[in-house]
Formats: sequence, C-alpha cells, structure tokens
Amino acid sequence: MSRLGIIKSSMRGERCCSNQLIDEFVRQSLLKWRNTEVLTWDLTTPTALSASNAVICPMTDKLQQADYLALALCSEDYGCLKQWLERLPYNQNLGKIPLFIFIGGENEAVNLVAQAWLATQLPSVGLSTPVYIESHGSKQSLEAAYRQITKLMAC
Repeated sequence: MSRLGIIKSSMRGERCCSNQLIDEFVRQSLLKWRNTEVLTWDLTTPTALSASNAVICPMTDKLQQADYLALALCSEDYGCLKQWLERLPYNQNLGKIPLFIFIGGENEAVNLVAQAWLATQLPSVGLSTPVYIESHGSKQSLEAAYRQITKLMAC
C-alpha cells in the first residue's frame, strides 16, 4: 500500500484551481494505485493553525511515512502554510519523499513569487526539489495543468 500525503492551504476552498488540480491528482492516483491511502492535512481549519508543537510533531511522523506528498497552494494566500512551516521541525527524511506542489494564482508572475517563496521556506523543514503544477485561472492553463498530471501518472 502506498501513502499519499495531501496538504491543503488555500483559504479559498474549491474556488482555488490548486484544490481542483490536487483533487484530480488524487483521483488519478487512486485509479492507478487502487490501494493508496490518502492522508490529508487541511491547514485552513482553526485547529490546524492553533496547533501546538505537541500536535505538529506526530504530524511530522505521519508526513515522513508518506510515499509522496502533494501541496495545494493558492499563491495569493499562503499565510496558513507559512504558519505551519514555522512550527514544523526540520526532518531530513522529508527530503527523500517526492513532492508535488499545485499552485493556483491570478497570473504567472504571482505563481513565480510563490515558487520563489517556497524555495526559501521548504528547505527549513527538510523538503526539497518539488515538481510544480500550476495554473493561473485561465481555461488554457488549467487544461495544461491537467495534461501535466496525466503525464506524471503515465510514468
């Protein structure tokens, strides 16, 4: 059995295309590997942000048990993710887990700013070398992102 860890950090919910993309990633993962266990952490819930280190440390243990991780981020609202990363302790084992980041921003420039921010933040907890799947709201960029997910699943 493989484990897919999903981290959702968008306050816009289903209106954010990154959540739509990550849902498609999960759907295709379950079609390809039917016995996949999906572990989800929704950072937008009030309890997630008020969590103490005692709660976050077991979460880190669960994260490192994942076979791959996926992060949904609306690039205009990464406050939840920032707070979570500040509390998450460094774990060198996280760097061994493939990481897919789904970014949904208003335009490509906003997505690039989010990627630059992530490049500085992720190494502080041991995460590195993500694969970015992004959309900036247009129908064409969303379709391109869906095609990218399909290509990833073909591997």
